[in-house]
Amino acid sequence: MKKIFLLLMIVFCVASIALMGIGCNEDPIIEDPEEEDPIGEDPFEEAPVEEDPEEEEPAVIGDIKIFLEPGDKLSEFSFSIHAGALKAAEEAGNVEITKDASETAAVDENISILEQAIAAKYDGIICMPYIPDDFEKPIKEAIDAGIPVATLQTRPLDDSVAIGYAGPDQIGYANAAALWIGEEMGGKGKVQIQLAGTSDQDRLISEEFQRTINEKYPDIVVFDDVLTLDPAKGAEVVSNIIQEEPDINAFVGFGAASYAAMTAKICEEQGILDEVIILGIDPLKSNLDELKADRIQGIIDQGQFASGYVCVKMILNYLKDGDTGYDKFYVHPNKIVTADDISEYQDIVDSTAKLMGN
Repeated sequence: MKKIFLLLMIVFCVASIALMGIGCNEDPIIEDPEEEDPIGEDPFEEAPVEEDPEEEEPAVIGDIKIFLEPGDKLSEFSFSIHAGALKAAEEAGNVEITKDASETAAVDENISILEQAIAAKYDGIICMPYIPDDFEKPIKEAIDAGIPVATLQTRPLDDSVAIGYAGPDQIGYANAAALWIGEEMGGKGKVQIQLAGTSDQDRLISEEFQRTINEKYPDIVVFDDVLTLDPAKGAEVVSNIIQEEPDINAFVGFGAASYAAMTAKICEEQGILDEVIILGIDPLKSNLDELKADRIQGIIDQGQFASGYVCVKMILNYLKDGDTGYDKFYVHPNKIVTADDISEYQDIVDSTAKLMGN
């Protein structure tokens, strides 16, 4: 009886081992998810990371100090750039952003500030070379000192020097603005385009806008005016054009974010606010408030918040493996923001207002 029981146990064990072997030899199921590359499309969407169980490397080794010079120190525009940079720094977890610039956007002051940042040996520098000729020297000095420089909003004179650029396509948005305002005007009337100066960039924006208007809407007359960054002088230029051309019915403020609200105020004082179409630039709180109140009808999005974000990412990637992880020139899509888009920009506005202490 014992021999029979022992024989049955041996048969049972052999069968169990055979069954286990069958299970172990089954082919594993391999999932092949479709990958998408967000670079150049959505700067805030993280690219998928492939994990290596044998080697895990941090995005950047050690604490990283990045200097940010956004053109001026106190404008809502510069704070929006700063807010975008801080978002990228917060995601990285080991990055300190120091912002400084001239309060009046004086070029010589900003050059001096950049030279101090180079001497302080920051790990990376982000700047807006809004007068390309003047910024070429400090950018090259930083590179020679081993400090990577990313530029935003305005491309440097020598594109080969900086590691990358993030900003708008000015020619593209000049064209988009012309098509948008032409439709809003019904293809006829008079429009003033407002520029901040007479630089090559201003000239190219004006030329592209007028070329598109002349080609698509020949019955629209364009007045090309420089408002400068002085509020009083700008207000005087707008008041003068209204007096000289009382039937003017549209304004496009390319030069500064403040132009739209200022133009709306003057048009209201002149009693023509309900008769004109105003297209501003930069989706900042001041302009979105005007848009909500239907005092202006559109805003050109230059992507200033995204520029700050992308430039930080470029520097961190470059410090890690010598490549920014983006195209050399990261260009934001051209978009005209209308009342239907306000909610899309609320987080950007809120983070900027918080940084400003509002």
